Amino acid sequence: MTSWYRRMTKVQRLTFWACWGGWAMDGMDVQIFAFVIPTLIALWGMTKPLAGLIGTAALATSAVGGVVSLVPAAVGFTSARFGLAPSIGAWAVGSYLFVFIGALFMPETRNKELETSI
Repeated sequence: MTSWYRRMTKVQRLTFWACWGGWAMDGMDVQIFAFVIPTLIALWGMTKPLAGLIGTAALATSAVGGVVSLVPAAVGFTSARFGLAPSIGAWAVGSYLFVFIGALFMPETRNKELETSI
C-alpha cells in the first residue's frame, strides 16, 4: 500500500511532507475554533449565534485572504522576481492579515460583569 512512497526520491519525499505539513497547519485553525468558541461562550457569556458569527467571519476572511494572496500569476511573478521564500511569506502574511481585519470588525462580546471584575 505504501510502495508509492518507497519509490519516491528524497526530494519528492521532502516535498510530500512539506505539502502535508501545510495542509495540516491549514486545518489547525478549524480545530482551534472547536476548543476556543465554547470557552468564549462560557467566559464572556456570549450567545451561540454570536459565537457562530465570529467563527464564520474568521474562517471566511481567512479564505478571502488565501484566495486574494494566492493568485497563481501573482505568486509566479513574485517567485520568479523575488524568490520562492518571499512569495510564500507574502501568502502567509496576506492570509493572516485578512483574519486580523475580520477580527477588527467583530462586535464587542465581553459582558459587563467581566469588565468590572478586571
